[in-house]
Amino acid sequence: MDLKSLQGGHQRIGVAIGGGGARGAAAIGVLKVLEAVGLRPQMVAGTSAGAIIGALYCSGHSPSDLQRLFCTQRRWRSLVSASAIEQLLRQLCPPTFSQLNIPLCCVATDIGTYTEQRLVSGDLARSVRASMAMPGWFSAVEIGGRRLVDGGLINNLPTDVVRQMGADVVVAIDLQQITFWHTRFSLKDSLGIGGLLHWAVSHPEVERRRRNIALADIYVRPELSAIDGYLFSNSRNSRMIGLGERAALKALGMQ
Repeated sequence: MDLKSLQGGHQRIGVAIGGGGARGAAAIGVLKVLEAVGLRPQMVAGTSAGAIIGALYCSGHSPSDLQRLFCTQRRWRSLVSASAIEQLLRQLCPPTFSQLNIPLCCVATDIGTYTEQRLVSGDLARSVRASMAMPGWFSAVEIGGRRLVDGGLINNLPTDVVRQMGADVVVAIDLQQITFWHTRFSLKDSLGIGGLLHWAVSHPEVERRRRNIALADIYVRPELSAIDGYLFSNSRNSRMIGLGERAALKALGMQ
């Protein structure tokens, strides 16, 4: 898609931020570039780590604000828990979706029915916590009588969600690094906490992902395979933000 045709136009730009564990910081670099070239998102859909970045961004925190937040933390060890992340979001974000500057949808999975749940109203921090509740690491979150877990089990790159929110142009930020082009993956092959976490971060269902990549008008996939998806640090985040910027410039034909 031609960048000049989007700049200053009347098309509604939506961003889908995929899940990726600790690799979520790369999305900040992509948002920095989008704003720098005049492509300001008017709606966001996020899954797991993408829901965290989306909630912060839609609350009014600029990409530069987020870069400072992610690169100057002194308490990463204490933040690696669902309750700590929820508490931080309550400090930095409004209490409900209706108070956001930009519409946001957090994608979660109903563990009882194995169906996608799109959270767009109510308690924002709790909804984000549900979207990032990776089985084996975080406990399920009850919302509206449903037990919800990580949205990446169903829809790790929610381009279809942001399109249905009304976006004319969809930017996909894909943080997944290992791609399975077959559908024979089974949880039976990934027993144990480590296997479940690896699957949740790197192996969401295949056909949905393939369709959602095709839905993107601008597809950004930073090269993050050399960066651990489970370890958080200021230096890693700084590096990933730079990689996100580079990938966005490439996707926009500017590099």
